[in-house]
Amino acid sequence: MDEGASETFTVRLKSKPYNTRTVNLASTNSDVTVNKTSLTFTPTNWSQTQTVTVRAAHDADGVNDTATINLTGNRINTASVGVTVIDDDVGLILSSSSLTVVEGGSKTFRAKLSKNPGGTRTVTLASTNSDVTVNKTSLTFTTSNWNAYQTVRVYAAHDSDKVDDTARINLTGTRVVTGSVNVTVIDDDVELTLSTSSLTIQEGGSKTFTVRLATWPGNNRTINLSSTNSDVTVDTNTSATGNQTVLTFTASNWNTAQTVTVRAAHDADGVNDTATISLTGSKVNTASVGVTVIDDDVGLILSPSSLTIIEGGSKTFRAKLSKNPGGTRTVTLASNNTDVTVDTKSTVVGKQNSLTFTTSNWNAYQTVRVYAA
Repeated sequence: MDEGASETFTVRLKSKPYNTRTVNLASTNSDVTVNKTSLTFTPTNWSQTQTVTVRAAHDADGVNDTATINLTGNRINTASVGVTVIDDDVGLILSSSSLTVVEGGSKTFRAKLSKNPGGTRTVTLASTNSDVTVNKTSLTFTTSNWNAYQTVRVYAAHDSDKVDDTARINLTGTRVVTGSVNVTVIDDDVELTLSTSSLTIQEGGSKTFTVRLATWPGNNRTINLSSTNSDVTVDTNTSATGNQTVLTFTASNWNTAQTVTVRAAHDADGVNDTATISLTGSKVNTASVGVTVIDDDVGLILSPSSLTIIEGGSKTFRAKLSKNPGGTRTVTLASNNTDVTVDTKSTVVGKQNSLTFTTSNWNAYQTVRVYAA
């Protein structure tokens, strides 16, 4: 029988019983049912046929099915009726079960039915990812066009996550076996290739690093550079007036390294410093270069750091540098009280108010005398 239809068979006893006989009917398949679960025969009606109706329900598996109707009973020799159910669901034939689409692009696949549906079938299309859409939400097949492919275009939108993505286009319908097309979306954000991820620069000096794209971009990409420290600046074009902070890559020069110069300005804090150079852009994976700035200011070591002087007297303290200055450093001394004066060279006529340190004497204490008038 066809799925959704029914057929009948008849039953009677083969010989006259001496008392009532009950015949029980049961199906081995829940989709195949009988309208009677038992038949009763007596010594009077034993030879009269009784009709049993067998019905085959619709299911969603899309394949033919089988069942056995078993007839059993006390003092009854068992019997059975075999049932074959012809499935009326139609299958979908897809030109492809998977697609690979570049973000911002599109691809197509085609669909048709596996057999004449005997009527109209509507196939609904839905995507599991809102960034992946189709140009048709349904396909209609009839007895005349069921064997003709219909084309569906799949679009992959741009997103900001900078990773490849996936989706599944599900095709469903009443009395149609479901199908699906798996979609892989290749993200079009490009990686940056840097010659280094860190730089160490002496205060007042500069270093360079290079940047290029890791993959062909398909169109122009603009890279913006910025520093987290105003004393550390970047310049992408030393021939232009002022620091330039933009790099432009095209489909033809994407693989050519471009140079960025990083400069560390002098400051007065006397300590090493840090900065991060960030590289960002639309449809570009961000990157950064860490910068360590070695301070070129040297500290002073004083001994002692305070004095107590009787008016009319004097005391001394000593001073030296904390590290080799790499050149000459002059230290000037000044008092915030005109009655308190300093002299750095008592052997010279008149008081001196400066100390000179070089690469050879920076670690040797020099004496300063303080006078209280």
